[in-house]
Amino acid sequence: MITTYALSLTTADCNEEQRIALIDVVSDWMLLHYPLDARGPGTSVRVTRESSDDPVFRMMITESGAASTHVETLTITVVLLSGVLTFDIRILSTPTTSKVVPYTPQLVPPRIARLVRDVLTTVPTE
Repeated sequence: MITTYALSLTTADCNEEQRIALIDVVSDWMLLHYPLDARGPGTSVRVTRESSDDPVFRMMITESGAASTHVETLTITVVLLSGVLTFDIRILSTPTTSKVVPYTPQLVPPRIARLVRDVLTTVPTE
């Protein structure tokens, strides 16, 4: 397993409304880029811990193409603990074959850059 992208943003003095706004940004992004009726074979989206009384929201998107030698898993986490709001995003690449296969991930996928931009405009910054 190789981490090909990781970003964690933390901001203090936040409340539940800001956490919900951030979760809405992530959910809207997911619906735009991974609509239910357009997901191809090998793509799955799982949202866990989305209860309103749970301080952690997590979304995992797994993608693998038919001829791909790797599976990419995108994990997005939003956490509000003691007034500190954290947004974390990671892309992990896992080989699907036991052979040694060279793998060069793309830099930052444009859809991820857009999500980070939207998150930065949603959360308060100093």
